[in-house]
Amino acid sequence: MTTYTEYIDSALMRSKYDHEGNEIRTNILGAIERAGDNKWWKSDDPLEAARGQLYENILIIPPGLFHTGLNLLLDRPVWDHEICFCIEDLREEGKVAIERRKKGIRNSDEQKLEAYLRGFSKGCELAEEICSKNDPTGKKAQSVRDALKVEGYDVLDT
Repeated sequence: MTTYTEYIDSALMRSKYDHEGNEIRTNILGAIERAGDNKWWKSDDPLEAARGQLYENILIIPPGLFHTGLNLLLDRPVWDHEICFCIEDLREEGKVAIERRKKGIRNSDEQKLEAYLRGFSKGCELAEEICSKNDPTGKKAQSVRDALKVEGYDVLDT
C-alpha cells in the first residue's frame, strides 16, 4: 500500500511538470491547512485516516488507505462506486458509525447487510442510468463499459 508520504510526494512531483499537478498541489495543501492541528492525514492507521478523509472533499491520503479505512469504520465492504458517487450517504453512515464506536456498539449483521445491499442497489441504478444513454449514433449502450467509452472515460479492454 502506498504511504502518505509517497502519495503526497507523487502529487507534488507531478505539480512540477504540468498545470494539472499545480492544481492538485494547491488542493492538497489547502486540505491540509483546513485540518489544522489534527494530523489525521499523516496517520498510517486506516481507521483514523478514513475518519478524517470522509469529511474532506480533496483526497489527501492514498485511495487504498481510504477504502480500507472505510471498510473498517463502517464495518462492511464498501463498493468503489459508493466512494465516487454516494459520498454523502457514506458520510451519514460514518457519523452514525463513529458515535456507535464511541459507545462500543457494533452494527448488527442485519444492519451491515442492509447497508451493503443499499450500496449494491445504487451501483445497479448508476449502471442502468449509464446504459440508458445513447451514443452519438443513436444506438443504446449494451453495457456499462460501452456507455463509459461513449462518455469519454478511459476503459481498459479485458
